[in-house]
Amino acid sequence: LYSVVSNVSEYQQFVPWCKESRVIRQDRNGLQAELCVGFGVLNEKYTSQVSLVHPTTVIATSHQTNLFEFLKTEWKFSPSNDPSKSWVTFHLDFQFRSALYSGVCELFMQEVVNKMVHAFEQRCYSLYSLKKRNRQTLQ
Repeated sequence: LYSVVSNVSEYQQFVPWCKESRVIRQDRNGLQAELCVGFGVLNEKYTSQVSLVHPTTVIATSHQTNLFEFLKTEWKFSPSNDPSKSWVTFHLDFQFRSALYSGVCELFMQEVVNKMVHAFEQRCYSLYSLKKRNRQTLQ
């Protein structure tokens, strides 16, 4: 799970509304990425600072971009009592610069969160489907 969330350069392949994802700089503590999100004909680029603590935490922050006043996502991973499962905590905190974007997002916030989480779940299933099948067979 950690490897899917921390691999920001592949977000464009599966994250809803992510049109581009490119790592600009990376070191042992994290990375800086440029992302482009699109909602219909509206596309916005922003830079995100991503802190990585393998294998437990991924925190991405962006401040004062054209699209956001601020954006923070936080993923935490911890083992479950069942070795074939993990606990995942996802927090999303943001404020759009535009009152129009804020108003529209409020109407669809739960759907946005559901789509984001579902996209990461599906990515894990597609990348690790063989392992998933083997676990189900062994249970």
